Amino acid sequence: MSLPYHDLAVSHTLLEAQTQRERVSHAVKLGWDAVGVVHQAAARLTEQQDRCAIRPVELQALLSAAHGVREALAAAEQRGRRLHGDPYSVRQLTRINIPADDPAEAQAACSSALARGYDLVAVQPSNERLFQLCCASLEVDLISLDLSRRLPYRFKPSLVKAALARGVHFEICFTPALREASLRRQLFANALALCRETRGRGIVVSSGARSYTELRGPLDVANLASLFGLTQQQALATISSSPAAVVERAATRRAYRGTLTVRIRAAEEVAAIRAQQQQEAGEAAQQQQCMDVDPVKKAMPPFKPTKFAMIAGRG
Repeated sequence: MSLPYHDLAVSHTLLEAQTQRERVSHAVKLGWDAVGVVHQAAARLTEQQDRCAIRPVELQALLSAAHGVREALAAAEQRGRRLHGDPYSVRQLTRINIPADDPAEAQAACSSALARGYDLVAVQPSNERLFQLCCASLEVDLISLDLSRRLPYRFKPSLVKAALARGVHFEICFTPALREASLRRQLFANALALCRETRGRGIVVSSGARSYTELRGPLDVANLASLFGLTQQQALATISSSPAAVVERAATRRAYRGTLTVRIRAAEEVAAIRAQQQQEAGEAAQQQQCMDVDPVKKAMPPFKPTKFAMIAGRG
């Protein structure tokens, strides 16, 4: 059974209800199982502008928005790629993109309650300091890179390894390659460099579509990802297992949940452990007694006659 297909960046703007319904329904029709609707924030989050106001599109609205949505959802259920049991549903995720210029502002924005109101938190680093912070310690789910322009930093192997070790993924949005030839050349050059440093791991390919005409089907996106120097399996992972891992890690981070394994020991095992501990304690005490000796009393210094005693002796 193949994993569900994710497009984690349907738009970089907060969508109106009608526009959002149009894009989500078209994504479902193309075969996507999970769609991330993006809110583009400023560096400093504000309560009025950046509180999550994205609402999922209702089922009836999806079915009436475009022809073929019901058939696409039913086919996805038959292929076993559904996230939930309802064959007429698609997982809709909320996401915030935070452009980062200053490390202090980036840390404050990512740890704020406003950012925690979204399912996914992505940071767009604009300089080397921010890229290093995102890879090393910043609590984010995605490092979203604008690869259609010349980057002011390089993908150092140490930073890339640090991000992958933490479970942070790198995102490539392919829609700039559909707009201009110059943007396409720069995107392919940067994507090749990134995939070479990551060795195909931790890569998520999303659309970043501004309109439904820029959306592409999952297999088309996988074929495009293979042009970045990825194998066929790695290219499929960029739209399936890798974004699924991002969503799972984000849910764990937001819930602050962990697991604890408790082992119940038998009574005989507990008694044996206690006996061994007592034996070791007795041996240690006996060894300490052998090492302890009475302090050596210092000999009294020899008698030195004083000047008065010498004069008295002469007399």
